[in-house]
Amino acid sequence: MPINQPNIAPPALEIARDQYKGSHEAVFRSTSDQNSIISFTSSSAITVTLPVTTTEELNNGFQVRLDRDGTGTLTVVAESGAVVNSAAGLTARVRYSSINIVKTAVNLYKLTGDSA
Repeated sequence: MPINQPNIAPPALEIARDQYKGSHEAVFRSTSDQNSIISFTSSSAITVTLPVTTTEELNNGFQVRLDRDGTGTLTVVAESGAVVNSAAGLTARVRYSSINIVKTAVNLYKLTGDSA
């Protein structure tokens, strides 16, 4: 006998696409970046800093995708007191690489994707 389950649709994923041109340093401190795709089109090196946070500032599960669409390097670092873990490295490997950042706990982030 089959079990009836409510027909619940998954929430729609809202994606904002922002572009940063020129030399840029970015720090995520707002939930408004949640589920964003951010394209970096700079020919200069770019550093994205992951902040020390409380659960209220960026919820666990916060995620953002970073696209390296320019020729400048794109590197992710953590502020002192925070940690970013990655299997391969903290820099988007080549132009057109995408990396994903997920906050897994207070002051702990995981980087996945095409990194070196």
